[in-house]
Amino acid sequence: MMIASLVFILGVVFGSFFNVVIYRVPLEKSIAKGRSMCPSCGHELTAAELIPIVSIIIQGFKCKNCKQPISPRYLIVELLTGLLWLASYLIFQDQGPWMVVSACLLVSLCIIIGYIDFDTQYISDTVLLVFWLARLAVIWFVTDYSYWDMLFSMLVGAGLYSLIYFGAKAYYKREAFGMGDILYLAALGSWFSPLHTAILGYGSFFVAGAILLLAMIFKKFKFKLKEEVPFGPAMSIMAVILYFWGGM
Repeated sequence: MMIASLVFILGVVFGSFFNVVIYRVPLEKSIAKGRSMCPSCGHELTAAELIPIVSIIIQGFKCKNCKQPISPRYLIVELLTGLLWLASYLIFQDQGPWMVVSACLLVSLCIIIGYIDFDTQYISDTVLLVFWLARLAVIWFVTDYSYWDMLFSMLVGAGLYSLIYFGAKAYYKREAFGMGDILYLAALGSWFSPLHTAILGYGSFFVAGAILLLAMIFKKFKFKLKEEVPFGPAMSIMAVILYFWGGM
């Protein structure tokens, strides 16, 4: 119980950092330099205002300086990261610490890419590269998964979405999704077997359809056939579900 609690708290802390990544990467701002600040008034946040979960609740989801509303998304990312890290520990603890680390890396990548793509319809090559390199390091300690397995799965992912991408472009005269989605599936493939990478690729379309249906039911999103819809969130959701259900 003690370790599980620590994993959750650590996940929440990293979730707070992920909020910085999600906000700054699309703006091409450094995530290492510069203090966190209110996006409305530019007020630099103090240490007391940066306590994950606690600060935003105490402040009533408002900036302490200008009283403008703070998006609940910051709290959601922190809680989601903490809960998914906890789930990673509970599911994979019997398979060794590096499997837990691998799962935490995957869900972290999915959260960051999913939110950035939802906000901007942009998938960061830099974020993909950083997590892929981290995955390379982890594979060294996971004896039942080789670099060749990883490479083959990545090729399956890139090949599958490339076929759909160029096929749709030739037939419908428009892109089914962006090149970033192809790179994202290739990167996700490094966590899965070739078969599960293919399942992930196809399953993401069903998840995307379910998201659109729910959004239209609750009238949160007016979908038009010629309108571009971020696909990264659907891929992220499908990847986490598949990995937690034994997709490795």
